[in-house]
Amino acid sequence: MDNAISVLPFLYAKRFERVEECLYFYYQHNASTVHTVDIGRCKDRILAMELYKKQCVERGFYDRFQKEMDYKIFELGYRNTLFSYMQAKSIPGYGFVAGLRKFLIEQVPEFAQNEYYQKLVDPETKKLVGLHRKSNLLFICYYKALYCYRKLRYRNKQG
Repeated sequence: MDNAISVLPFLYAKRFERVEECLYFYYQHNASTVHTVDIGRCKDRILAMELYKKQCVERGFYDRFQKEMDYKIFELGYRNTLFSYMQAKSIPGYGFVAGLRKFLIEQVPEFAQNEYYQKLVDPETKKLVGLHRKSNLLFICYYKALYCYRKLRYRNKQG
């Protein structure tokens, strides 16, 4: 849930300063949420982004920073959640993948025109996202076939 509120204090700041000294240490362990993907954590990411947008709208920041906020919602709520989920699950749940598509369309319907999306998202990801917008089932099948192909190709290069 830190994604839902972590940016809000920065929106109130009048100025920023860079500090060279490392003052923040991030410890990851095997049970860390970044190392485990389950449906509950994925749903929490979506909820966090919905809360993030709601808070930004209520506080009057969304109108001023819509492009930046929409890109963050796309990136953290949709793209990172979708692709980490698809890699973690050998048989992904159709309902969850469909729910992510619905989330994207409802929360950031114009994401493809966003300048950050255009500039920062690689062509392959754009292709996969476009496929997902057209069909949940087609996306799942294509993604899993691509993942298996790459896994086999990598294994053959190693051996």
